[in-house]
Amino acid sequence: MPTDSMIAVTGEVERVTDFEKGLPDALVERDGNIQSETITELKRIKPEVIIPMHCTGWRAIKRFSKEFPSSFICNSVGTKIGL
Repeated sequence: MPTDSMIAVTGEVERVTDFEKGLPDALVERDGNIQSETITELKRIKPEVIIPMHCTGWRAIKRFSKEFPSSFICNSVGTKIGL
């Protein structure tokens, strides 16, 4: 299979907003997540496809699926995405 039609994703995504902090302390935080700000920003840029990874967390993945029903793709090992 030719690789020119494939996408490879690896590493941490650069944080470019004031509410994304990466994982400075790798802590779990409850009832204070940044889901709303992230969803607002994603709605502003109108992505064709949203594929949250496992580290996003189940609650956020579930919310993305509701907020972006036509863009959301549930990802797992072996998922193939045709764009």
